[in-house]
Amino acid sequence: MGTFTPEGTWAAAARELPALAALGVTTLEVMPVAEFPGGFGWGYDGVGFYAPTRLYGEPDDFRRFVDRAHRAGLGIILDVVYNHSGPDGCYLREFSPTWFTDRYSNEWATR
Repeated sequence: MGTFTPEGTWAAAARELPALAALGVTTLEVMPVAEFPGGFGWGYDGVGFYAPTRLYGEPDDFRRFVDRAHRAGLGIILDVVYNHSGPDGCYLREFSPTWFTDRYSNEWATR
């Protein structure tokens, strides 16, 4: 979402929805929107899986984006990846240490 418009926000992207519908687009696949550490990323290094990232606006901005897409006749598919947690800032181990293992090495931190 951060590169779709110069502003990189849900509000700016929502303004483009009528043009996409007029073009014949029927469905938008949105990259992971989960909060992630740092200022740039694809969302695959999530630290708050159910919290939309602060970088694109407020959670209500995300809701309005989806509502406007639906009103324009556009479907929304969310790309979610619950097995990629970021190497820093991820708090999930605090809730369930059994979710993770150190048995395998990878670039995404413990899984």
